[in-house]
Amino acid sequence: MSIRAERLERQLGGVYQVTRLIGRGGMGEVWAARDTKLDCAVAIKVVDEELSLDEDFDERFRHEMKTLAKFKHPRIVRVKTPARSRRTGGSTW
Repeated sequence: MSIRAERLERQLGGVYQVTRLIGRGGMGEVWAARDTKLDCAVAIKVVDEELSLDEDFDERFRHEMKTLAKFKHPRIVRVKTPARSRRTGGSTW
């Protein structure tokens, strides 16, 4: 496991076992992980710090999460636990 994955795991309180970086993009990073309480695979989005400080972006992102949470389809990511942590050097959702 990478040092970044270990640090992210600690910052998220040990609830998730972070396994690998899935990808990077214009908004930040997405990590593959395992929810240790529910024993299921999850993806964790870490939004870049400069975006996490933008209130307009924050509002749009929250709207996107609410909209995604309404859909149930095998090809659409399900929002399970929208939560925010600024301890990760950005915002983690």
